[in-house]
Amino acid sequence: MQKLKKISGFHRRAVRQLAFSPNGKYLLSVGQDDNNSVAIYDWEKEVKIADTKTDGTMVKSGDGAVVSVAWNNDAEFATCGPKLMQTYALTGKTIKNSRCTYNTKYPNTMMVTLCYLPSG
Repeated sequence: MQKLKKISGFHRRAVRQLAFSPNGKYLLSVGQDDNNSVAIYDWEKEVKIADTKTDGTMVKSGDGAVVSVAWNNDAEFATCGPKLMQTYALTGKTIKNSRCTYNTKYPNTMMVTLCYLPSG
């Protein structure tokens, strides 16, 4: 297998998830640290352009481990875990995140994957 790129230096334990943006320019990674930190890399330049943390309170309780990621477009993506979903917006070198509420009718239901519809 041929190595295409090497991107390193941010995640210290392991990488839990990877996903390319729809245009292929950005690579999203989620680390297996105490905050499931998120990083966005410029794939061609092999540099990290932005990073943020997921909801640390949920991660520390064991309910916030990120198990799935999905891009909506080249600037918006989401992460989810058993009892956590967050949306993110990339603007330049800044990532703004928002915690989502889902499934209040059945609180013991777990979210293990997500996707965006083509219409967004």
